[in-house]
Amino acid sequence: GFQEVNVAMGGTLHPEIRELPGRMNHRMPPDGTLDEVFALRHAVQFTKGIPPSVGDVDRMYDVAQYRKRGDALCREIYGNVYEKMMATLSDVSPDLAAWMIVEGYGKTLSREGIDTCTREVCIVAMLTVLGRQQQLVSHVRGALRVGATLEELRAVEHAITERYGVGTSKRLLELIHLQECRLADQGG
Repeated sequence: GFQEVNVAMGGTLHPEIRELPGRMNHRMPPDGTLDEVFALRHAVQFTKGIPPSVGDVDRMYDVAQYRKRGDALCREIYGNVYEKMMATLSDVSPDLAAWMIVEGYGKTLSREGIDTCTREVCIVAMLTVLGRQQQLVSHVRGALRVGATLEELRAVEHAITERYGVGTSKRLLELIHLQECRLADQGG
């Protein structure tokens, strides 16, 4: 599923990544007994401490910084409904609201490596496939707020329809159509 989203968003895939130097073949053999199919493919080594690729530990656990960037990203995605959404969530569980900002938006969704727009389009794809209708509405709007186009969302819908059928992608198609109607009503 994610491979299709990657290609739909203009990405590329190496057709035989296991053939590249330094890469391992993690695929399960097509035939064989259950023991052969699920056998270990390579050794795994553990190293004590934090891997060097993680970087500065103090920066990693700067909760105030995570809260600041999580709040900024969440505001960007939710727009004018941010305050109401956070108030509602805080009424239900203040701890969950704080966790969502720090852990969800601050540590996870705002980390480096992928831009916000691409990440939101991927979230739209995942929520569509998982059938998370209420979250899907918010993240379709959020994707458009951070720069995604209706064409990109249509490409995601098309990839999901091809892979999982129209029943899975139906709500996303409805939301795209709703956004198209809103644009037409605004004269754009």
